[in-house]
Amino acid sequence: MPAVAERKNKSGSDAAGMWFRLPCRLDLWRALPEGLRRPACLFAAAYLIDTIIRKTADGGTDGEGYVRLHSEVLRRVLSRRNYPAVFAALVQGGIVETSPHVAGVQATGYRLASRFNRGGVKWVRVNNGAGVRKVQAEQERLRRVQERAQQATWRPIDWVLLDMLRSL
Repeated sequence: MPAVAERKNKSGSDAAGMWFRLPCRLDLWRALPEGLRRPACLFAAAYLIDTIIRKTADGGTDGEGYVRLHSEVLRRVLSRRNYPAVFAALVQGGIVETSPHVAGVQATGYRLASRFNRGGVKWVRVNNGAGVRKVQAEQERLRRVQERAQQATWRPIDWVLLDMLRSL
């Protein structure tokens, strides 16, 4: 199990790996079938579970506790080859539950199975350099989109003030 390590209360990443929140009661290595115990698959599973935990904690759920994940983001961040198999393994293993997708109306909802709702979370590092680069690229893309949206609301005085700050 060289692709997975544990630590307490820190997040972040480097060129080789990234830290994810996972339920304390979940052993990700054992939860995935043997054929999916590769760094890219472990990374995909950890990314999905961490995203569900983070969005749930931030109040991003619907009335039934499901979070909606953008399929475009998942396609940009996760391996197209591994993601379907990893997702199916998480659902079949009873780790993640889904709500139905309604085309053009509602994205698929995801939530952790109720047995993982208690017991807290642990930080787990999953090594996968390609996965880290994809997540970092997506974070940078999102930062640029948010910056452009903010600047679209700026008035001329805002631009003048920005120029003045840059000249200091």
